Amino acid sequence: MPAIYHEGSWLGNATDPEVLVKDTVGWTGKNLLVQRCIYNNYATYGITWNTNADGSITANGTATNASVIDLIGYSNPLNLPTGEYILSGGINQNQYIYVNGCKNGAYVNTFAEAKETDAKFAYPSTYDVDGFKVSIRINSGQTVNNLTFYPMIRKADITDPTYEPYHESVEEEIEQIYADNGVLGAKNLLKNEMVTHTSSGITFTVNADKSITINAPNTQTGTSGEKVWEGVLPSGRYIFSVGETSQGADIHYAVSAVNGTTWLRNIVDMQGTDNQEFVLDYKDYDKIRVLIWIRTSVAINNKTCYPMIRLASDPDDTYQPYAMTNRELTEKKINITDLKTVVSASSDFADFKTRIASL
Repeated sequence: MPAIYHEGSWLGNATDPEVLVKDTVGWTGKNLLVQRCIYNNYATYGITWNTNADGSITANGTATNASVIDLIGYSNPLNLPTGEYILSGGINQNQYIYVNGCKNGAYVNTFAEAKETDAKFAYPSTYDVDGFKVSIRINSGQTVNNLTFYPMIRKADITDPTYEPYHESVEEEIEQIYADNGVLGAKNLLKNEMVTHTSSGITFTVNADKSITINAPNTQTGTSGEKVWEGVLPSGRYIFSVGETSQGADIHYAVSAVNGTTWLRNIVDMQGTDNQEFVLDYKDYDKIRVLIWIRTSVAINNKTCYPMIRLASDPDDTYQPYAMTNRELTEKKINITDLKTVVSASSDFADFKTRIASL
């Protein structure tokens, strides 16, 4: 599991609760060097190059001339935000990694060469560039046997030089942590989005606690499904309850599988029953929809249901209104602009962690 960084500042390991916070700016790994060129037994001037699964590069052979490969070329250069950076992964004066600044696809200046030691560079600089080309070079006459480079560009305030593969975003990994551990932080996960309305002669009144009171004359024509909520919960086991069974098969309470806008089937269909366990696996659907179905020509007089989805591990079916999860509360309480300001300066990071821990 990689560490998590925001604007270059270390936020901890991805399993630390205080760093499981999503920002609209996005989270990244330590290594900012995305490799756009991948090599598979590519030979040039006596050296054969291979890109490994972790993004490292292995070289073999004897260089008959300077053997150079680009990790990122001039045609699609690396773009970096304003800041200071460290280039690492070089070996020595004859086997090294370097960064060239470019403008409109053409060379401008060499910004950094990582040889025996790491190299620092800054953007912007006195040179007018719009991106960076990153390359590895083995000089003529050098013989290498399974020589492996570990190319990395990190923010200069990250002191740990340990190589880490490039991660486009750790957001998906954070999402998976929540899914794996059921870190939801609230009992009722069903956010009732229905508003008071009348449909097909049936009145649905949404109460202050988000319970729903149903009234219908026996002349009503029935509904094809009134939506309570549509969304996504992490894969796992849940219990759906409504706290109302007296109407029997006249009212169906359903959790349906939906793919895009297409209704597929009911995962749960409660008719005079309650507290039904179900599993979400999203094998052929990408969201769920909670619906209330009313049969045609049945009279319903002030029947109140209490829609709730809770974790299957929770045996208590006492209704609680939906509340924001710990994660949603965190996202809401952190002002994004302020967050960016605080985290952008590593000296202020202690204050950031204190604020997160107090939420």
